[in-house]
Amino acid sequence: MTRNTIYPGRPNYIGPTKGAFAFVHHKVLSEWSDNIKERIAYIRSDKPKHERKSRLYHLLYLDIPELAKAYKDLDKACEDRDKAWEDWTKVREDLDKAHKDRDKARKDWYKAREDLDKAYKDLDKAYKDWDKATKNYKPKTLAYVNKHIPDHKWDGKELRFK
Repeated sequence: MTRNTIYPGRPNYIGPTKGAFAFVHHKVLSEWSDNIKERIAYIRSDKPKHERKSRLYHLLYLDIPELAKAYKDLDKACEDRDKAWEDWTKVREDLDKAHKDRDKARKDWYKAREDLDKAYKDLDKAYKDWDKATKNYKPKTLAYVNKHIPDHKWDGKELRFK
């Protein structure tokens, strides 16, 4: 019997349960899972019966070293984006308040506007970092999937069931 180290949805899987996997969700080529067994259990119990076999067949552990770094970069970009968004929201609230009191708080309004511009730059940087992180791993991931599941049903945007 061949050791199954990359197909977690198939029998006798002995590979990692945490890491990057392909087709965890049908509209996402790859994503991080902290416990792929939980997803498999969910597919078996809650997904429509006509989808289960195909979903389990397509699950694939992505043994791509660069992918772990890409996910770290993505996590950092998401954290930066969330922080920038939080800052932007606070600054936006400050700006709205300053608009109401413009005559007596013109100085505050200009300060809030400067903070908003910085928040936009931070948000833009976070989105660019996130785009870079996601673009870097998609070609290698798809090549890996093509190698290990040549008859996959991924159409570039989602997993097809027919």
